Amino acid sequence: MSFFRGCRPSGLLIAALVGSGVILTAQLRGPAPGEPLPGVTPAEFEEFRLGLDDFLEVETTEEGLGPAFNGTSCAACHNVPAIGGAGTIAEVRAGRRDANGRFQTLDATGETLFHLFSIPTHGCQAIVPPEATVNQYGYAALAAKRVDVAVEALRFNVAGYPESANAYDSLGEALEAKGDIEGARASYSRAVEMGKKSEDPLLEAFEQHLARLKTGKKP
Repeated sequence: MSFFRGCRPSGLLIAALVGSGVILTAQLRGPAPGEPLPGVTPAEFEEFRLGLDDFLEVETTEEGLGPAFNGTSCAACHNVPAIGGAGTIAEVRAGRRDANGRFQTLDATGETLFHLFSIPTHGCQAIVPPEATVNQYGYAALAAKRVDVAVEALRFNVAGYPESANAYDSLGEALEAKGDIEGARASYSRAVEMGKKSEDPLLEAFEQHLARLKTGKKP
């Protein structure tokens, strides 16, 4: 049965019901990003406040900032949609895989993260070796079917890093893709020879590439 049957609701009653709906909606609304969760105890709220203060604090070198960093405060990165959230700064990390497929960092420190900033003398940053940069460019050219470009880039790498077994192996792959089997065999052989002397962790892969040419298998 209708509540209003036989009578016309007053404007005051309608306003009261609408107002109650607004209050109820507000009470049911969850916390906005950056707000504490409902029902926290006073002690928990204090922890929340202290954490927010930590996020907003701007660090200095005197307080321990550095030697490498992405921002001078947590909030400089974590601020979307509110302090403590996500951010718009993309992290850059790099590494490589050894012959057994295990992940290896690029330097002895074990660092993989490339920070945006550092304090002088800026010697703490992890660095992608130029050899690795050129090597990656060569493989990108191979993937794009630009074999001549790949060969040229990887020859440049061998000239710049004549003691690198991996540089010779990569050149061998480019020459093999070009159809220069004799050139590829010479480059692979050089990679294996140098890999044995230096106990290169990629030696097994170098040997597999050379053996592939001897058996006539395609990569």
